[in-house]
Amino acid sequence: MAKSILLFIFLIFCAGCSHKDNKSTSTKKEEAKDSSQFEKANNLFQSKSYEKSKSILEQIPSTDSDFNKAKFLLEKIDSIETLKSENKKLEQALTIESSKITYNIIDNPELSVVIRNNSNKVIDGYTIASECFDNFNEPVRGYKGNTHSGIDQTKIKPKGTVRATWTLFGMENATKATSHIKKFHLADEDITIDISPENYIFVKTKK
Repeated sequence: MAKSILLFIFLIFCAGCSHKDNKSTSTKKEEAKDSSQFEKANNLFQSKSYEKSKSILEQIPSTDSDFNKAKFLLEKIDSIETLKSENKKLEQALTIESSKITYNIIDNPELSVVIRNNSNKVIDGYTIASECFDNFNEPVRGYKGNTHSGIDQTKIKPKGTVRATWTLFGMENATKATSHIKKFHLADEDITIDISPENYIFVKTKK
């Protein structure tokens, strides 16, 4: 009888240990799953896939051990998105209002553009890149490919405009062009704004 009771107690003890181990294993699996989610989001953040990273971070529960780190990373993503939005607005402070190709007295093509300052700041310099084509829409190659680079350092008042003209040397067959501003300089702040390629605004010449 005593042996039977001891055996019964032993079986209950073993069952309890097994349940505890299963619970511990289950908890570890959940933690590993949550941890892998954060690591995945962090890797996406490092590769600048902010939207994908954000969607994963927002799913991490407050009970997770990585919740605070996820919250911090979300704040960083929000700051980056705000900064990108502000930069885009600043990068569009100077735009090409219109452009056309004319010809000088020796019949060389010239690119003429009207530049508008959309900001409340004085701009005293900018550079422009223009891809040149003929009437067949074939690239016209000059001394440095079919892209002409121009610079103008005329002061442009806030909300003002300026016209600039460049002779397209070596591009005698050019009849049209597609242009965009690459960078500009804020006079009072002495800051150069490099426009990001994704924020280029392309303007085609009109006849």
